[in-house]
Amino acid sequence: MSSPSSAASADPGINAILAKSCYSCHSSGGTAPWYAAISPTYLAANSARNALNFSDWQKYDAKRKAAELKSIVQAVSGGSMPPGDYTALDHSARLGDDAKQALLNWASQTATAVH
Repeated sequence: MSSPSSAASADPGINAILAKSCYSCHSSGGTAPWYAAISPTYLAANSARNALNFSDWQKYDAKRKAAELKSIVQAVSGGSMPPGDYTALDHSARLGDDAKQALLNWASQTATAVH
């Protein structure tokens, strides 16, 4: 997981959700179980890191963070993140209802605060 200085949130619960469900593809230190590597989505992880890399979160300016947070809300609420082909193989990356709602609340509130 990331260090506190590079954490995306001040809330350790949110950081735990991000680490469990997002960091495999969206952080420089992300590693997935061997069987997840056959997922087409995971094979595109390098492009995922280019789109959003939580390892670089603290380097993003307020405008970029707000845009990324809005994208997170859209992707998580729309069900495209985490991707189904990936979570079918890596069940631990699935977002339960509580985790999904917590992540959506965090991203929505934070996007408003940084914009």
